[in-house]
Amino acid sequence: MRAEAKAALWRYDAMAGLLDGISEAAAALAQRDRAAYGERYLPHGDERGSPVVSNVLRLRFLVEICGLTVDEAIMAIAEHDPIYTHEWTVTMRPPAEWGALLMKGGNIAEALLDMEIVKARAREFPPAATKIEEAIAAVRQMRFAPLYDGSEYLKDK
Repeated sequence: MRAEAKAALWRYDAMAGLLDGISEAAAALAQRDRAAYGERYLPHGDERGSPVVSNVLRLRFLVEICGLTVDEAIMAIAEHDPIYTHEWTVTMRPPAEWGALLMKGGNIAEALLDMEIVKARAREFPPAATKIEEAIAAVRQMRFAPLYDGSEYLKDK
C-alpha cells in the first residue's frame, strides 16, 4: 500500500476516533476533520454509542477529501482491514443465500462495496476472485424488495 493511502486511512480512523496514541498534530487534524467532515463522512454510533465503521463513508472520504482514486481506496481498505482476509465464505455458499448474508446490515451499498473489497483482497487468489466476481454479478441481479409498480404515477398517463 502506498504511503499516501495508508496516511489517508489513518486520517479517517483518527477522525472516527478509532486510533489511540496519535501525535498532537494528527489529533488536531482529526478534530478539524470531525468539525468539517464528520456530519457527512462519519456514521452515527450504534444504540450503545459505540463507533460504527461504514466502508461507503470511508471510501467517500478517501476519494473526495484525501484524493485517492476509487480503486486505490478499495485496495487500501482491503489491505488495511484484517477482516477482509477471511471474508470469502459468502461465495462458497449457494447463490440463493448470498443476498440474505449480504443484507445482514440492511444496506445494499455497504454489502456490494464489502464484496468489492473482498474481491480486491482476493486478487492474489484468482479462483477466489472469480467466485467473488460471480457473486457480485448475481447479487446485482437480485431484488431485495418487491418491485414497485408505479401505479400512483403511471395511471392514465
